[in-house]
Amino acid sequence: MNMEYGALIVLIVAFIIVALSIRIANEHERFAVFMLGRFVGFKGPGLVIKIPGAGSDFHRIALGAVGEIQSNELVSISSRAVPFVSVGSMRSGLKVRVSGFEPTRVKVEPLQTHLVCEKCGHKNPL
Repeated sequence: MNMEYGALIVLIVAFIIVALSIRIANEHERFAVFMLGRFVGFKGPGLVIKIPGAGSDFHRIALGAVGEIQSNELVSISSRAVPFVSVGSMRSGLKVRVSGFEPTRVKVEPLQTHLVCEKCGHKNPL
């Protein structure tokens, strides 16, 4: 009789572990995966399995998410720094928006609210 309860407990624990490890990323989202604090890549879209206790963190990043350039290689999105690629040159502190994903980098574009006049430098609202 005790063996039956033991098997039932093992099955319940296994079910709970599997249920907690499943993540789902929508079509326009990816999970930024960090192993021991270092960025290792993106997972998704679709069903993603996170192995509990493996030392990995998953952070959801969606298209259109706003971030800030930290350096020539890193952009901070939702308080996590990930590598990026952009069309033009970007300076530190510039606000950007996620426009796409590559396997190991996020594509960003400047978040502009004003056009700057090339002659005198004054700002015109968009």
